Amino acid sequence: MSNLDLNAYDADKFTDGVWFTVQGDSRLRIAYAGNTVYKKARRRLEKEFRREHGNSLTPDQEISLNAQSIAEGILKDWENINLDGKDCPYSVQKAAYGLKNNPKLLGFVLDRANDLEAWEREDIEDQAEKPSASLDGVASGSKKASKTPTANTSE
Repeated sequence: MSNLDLNAYDADKFTDGVWFTVQGDSRLRIAYAGNTVYKKARRRLEKEFRREHGNSLTPDQEISLNAQSIAEGILKDWENINLDGKDCPYSVQKAAYGLKNNPKLLGFVLDRANDLEAWEREDIEDQAEKPSASLDGVASGSKKASKTPTANTSE
């Protein structure tokens, strides 16, 4: 078993998303559930919903809040999705509608958004084979030249 790698994930993919095939030729681009875009959207929407509906939301309002938050921050795009048998181009509004009304879509998106394997760096195996800079600035596998830290004067 290898050690924990602090650089194991492609952080850009956390918010950009990764493509998944959901059914047939239908594909969804899904971002990581813990991404900052989702968290900001969730906070903003919670304030809006509470301002509009009060502190106690009904179950339907909670579902709408959840669907809208996921549509804005997690479900980034799709291809080959239908609405009533016709092609449905992606929009945040249509994504929120689909997430609210199709439990299979919601479950698929949430399952993938919480599966960290999708965001692993593709080049991580290559990284293990070559020396790389460690957190202290010395290439892994090499000997430290000095125990005294040096200042970064490039700023």
